[in-house]
Amino acid sequence: MKFLYWIEPKGFCDVDREWYEFIWRKRECPGCFTMYADQRTQPVDVVVEGRPSRAVTSYARGPMIGLIRNDFLKLLGEEAQRWLHIGRVFDSKTRLIREWSTFIGERPIEIRGGPDSYGRLCEECGRYLYTEGEDPKLMHIHRASLSDQPIYEANAAALLLTPGLYERIRGKKWKGVWITRLPVYDGPLDGIDPFPENYY
Repeated sequence: MKFLYWIEPKGFCDVDREWYEFIWRKRECPGCFTMYADQRTQPVDVVVEGRPSRAVTSYARGPMIGLIRNDFLKLLGEEAQRWLHIGRVFDSKTRLIREWSTFIGERPIEIRGGPDSYGRLCEECGRYLYTEGEDPKLMHIHRASLSDQPIYEANAAALLLTPGLYERIRGKKWKGVWITRLPVYDGPLDGIDPFPENYY
């Protein structure tokens, strides 16, 4: 496989403040504000302010949980249900928003950058926090990070699709997303190899 398709949301949805403070805070590191790894083993429900936009994907700002419109999710078929944990979206009055779901992967894929990329450890939880370099033309996927999945969660609440799965959505103008074809390289351009396992 020479490339994957990166489905990146353009917009976000604010989460309900009370839900974030009293429910979600204990599920994320207070140092780097990222989800604890053990929270990725099951679906995550979120409570949002208002309603998500008409885009096909978005994210819940704060916890950085991916949101996906259910008609778009249906096109991704059983592969999405198998490889992603699909949760529910509620409004601030705890009413189910039936058009939307959440998605998280147990092991997200890090989009890699060029030689100016770097990482550091969170002083609170020890997680490796990676920042890709400034040149977007150097963004890529390291082949060693992939398995046989047709769909992955990528960093920043995005999706990665194999060319075969991408065929199901190709040819339509999807609202509210950037779709980028990312190359897959045997050796990472950032020179970080092996990549630390504690990046999520």
